Amino acid sequence: MSDNPLNKPRDIGGIENIIELFNCIVDEKNAAYVSAPITTGRRFLAWFKERGCTLDPESPQYKNEHFQDVIQPNKEEVKTKIANLRRGLATSAPFLIDPTVFNWPEWNQDDYRYFWGRVIERYIKRVVFIDGWQYSSGCTFEFFAAVRTHTQTLNEQQTPLDANAGLQLIKKAIDDYNNCSIPSGYLQRVATELENWLLETLQDPLKIERLPDKPSPGPNMNETGAAAAREFLKDETVERLAMIGNVAQFASFAPDQNLSQRFSRVAGFQPNHSFASPQKAIESLLANSPEGTVNVRSFLPGKQKGEPLLYGIDNVEKVMDILRQKAAENKYTIVNETIDINDGGVSGVAIGHVLEFSPADTPKCVDKPGVCRLPRDIGLNLLEKVYGFRPILNFHFSYRVEFSIHPKKRGIRHGHTITWEMEEVNAPSNVPEIQWPNNFSRMLGDKVYGLLIADCLGLPVPQTTVITRHIAPFTFGIKTGTSETWLRTCPAVRAPGQFPTYFGWRDPFELIAQQPLIASVLAQEAVHPEYSGSLVPGQPDGTEPLIEGVRGMGDAFMVGEASPQELPGEVTKAVRELYGAAFHLLGPLEIEWVYDGKKVWVVQLHKSRVSSSAEVIYPGEPGAFVRFNVGDGLEALRELVAETKTQTPGIGIVLVGDIGITSHFGDILRKAEIPSRVEKP
Repeated sequence: MSDNPLNKPRDIGGIENIIELFNCIVDEKNAAYVSAPITTGRRFLAWFKERGCTLDPESPQYKNEHFQDVIQPNKEEVKTKIANLRRGLATSAPFLIDPTVFNWPEWNQDDYRYFWGRVIERYIKRVVFIDGWQYSSGCTFEFFAAVRTHTQTLNEQQTPLDANAGLQLIKKAIDDYNNCSIPSGYLQRVATELENWLLETLQDPLKIERLPDKPSPGPNMNETGAAAAREFLKDETVERLAMIGNVAQFASFAPDQNLSQRFSRVAGFQPNHSFASPQKAIESLLANSPEGTVNVRSFLPGKQKGEPLLYGIDNVEKVMDILRQKAAENKYTIVNETIDINDGGVSGVAIGHVLEFSPADTPKCVDKPGVCRLPRDIGLNLLEKVYGFRPILNFHFSYRVEFSIHPKKRGIRHGHTITWEMEEVNAPSNVPEIQWPNNFSRMLGDKVYGLLIADCLGLPVPQTTVITRHIAPFTFGIKTGTSETWLRTCPAVRAPGQFPTYFGWRDPFELIAQQPLIASVLAQEAVHPEYSGSLVPGQPDGTEPLIEGVRGMGDAFMVGEASPQELPGEVTKAVRELYGAAFHLLGPLEIEWVYDGKKVWVVQLHKSRVSSSAEVIYPGEPGAFVRFNVGDGLEALRELVAETKTQTPGIGIVLVGDIGITSHFGDILRKAEIPSRVEKP
């Protein structure tokens, strides 16, 4: 960011030395940051209209009144807001940086803006923008810096603030300043730079400052003038990703007699270091792989998918044999470090509004049954609650991105998110229906997953700490204030009434050891139970709930040891409103609830079977549909697509099988623009 025309700092070296001090305090991309107006904001605009416009800006009176009426109250207000944010962000971002308390007298505004822009680029995973930020030159630059480095941007209410929305706010602030004859030159420059960046990103989401317009040729790679006009090969895409994101260590090879090296990214070596031989490259990858193994991927130009992934190879000669075999088939190869798929993380695909993933698998999991499918924003929020960090998947929706996330940091940039592949596709515009059980819900436990979904959707869920077999404990939900605990055993799939629930504390590890079918144990803060009960869909379409319950605790009622009682109208009204909000988001549900006298809390939530399982892959209304069993494989689907494209009127395809819509099956259909959907058998 040092060459950005928005700032001209006087001593970049000195500023960078101060930035390095952050390494002693915070991991890269692990802190939150508050961007707040101090000398400007809405308070300044109101003051200037009424009073400031009548004063000489250089006069002591202007400066004194500006301090008393704008700066001082802004500081006091921001101090309170930051204290509240520290409490709210404590679990998701262990550090919150407050730039308002930092003062370096020798610096000018360019120095400050450069400094905080670099801090955001290196250390910040989310920036919260306090109301009125768009009137501040420093805040607007910080917004641009965050957007350009794919840092999450939130407004004061901690809801997403995307680049377009921020740009419109800045433009409105410019209009407000111009109407009051307040100089707005810097804001106009930021708006222009941000608008240009957005236009470039729409054309090429990978086009940012550190990425060249075309890939740099690797060693022994003959680059021709026609290279920019052709489709990027798979290893070229990985190399481009390595320039802006976190990829696994790798080396790639051409299908010639010498297995000429094309690209490499290996710890301890310069990017695209030219190894003396393929054997030396593989030796270095094995030596630098924490697992001591590598994977091999292969591909053909024009057909870069469908080849099997060869996983977990620990011997140089075995890898060389595979490379020679693939080269004889005229296939390019990529050798990358193995990243343990059994470390408790997940792998999957992001495309359009869809996020699909599974634990203990590679991104090819979307071709298999049991994939977890969620709307993208909800999926990212859910993963952040479980793992404590937000996956870095801030790519344009028109790209299909294969990724994995890991509790331990991995890859060339030592991060939690690994990007494996990325390509522009005909992304689906539909938002997927939320369904479970799936592989991820089975790993966490059915009750946990349902409550996580409820919490992600903003439904009131008591604060819950989850102890699982496979990942570190995590906490989500809202404190109820009782300081009492329910301990709930949680099987992988729903088993109503089969496993015990305890009011008060028990040894959770003993419970897990005694019950092999239990995936986790929940320690859930109790709700003051004026009334408790459950509901199920009461109509065939699930729109109206059947509500039952009792006064006080509902544990005896839930196991059939107490009969339902007549509930007060205020209780049934509150429960029905809760169901309506949840139904609007999830469809038919079964919910266990507790009413505390003021509101209804969700203590269990399950999908009802009253809903459809069909999912749209590519929209359209063809003359007819043909059914295709995914067990017949990708090649058979390609043949069917070629045949279908010749039919008049148009023919659609129904994929029959429990697979992801982001799978390669779906990708073939999207690319061919054939109306299609998935139907579970």
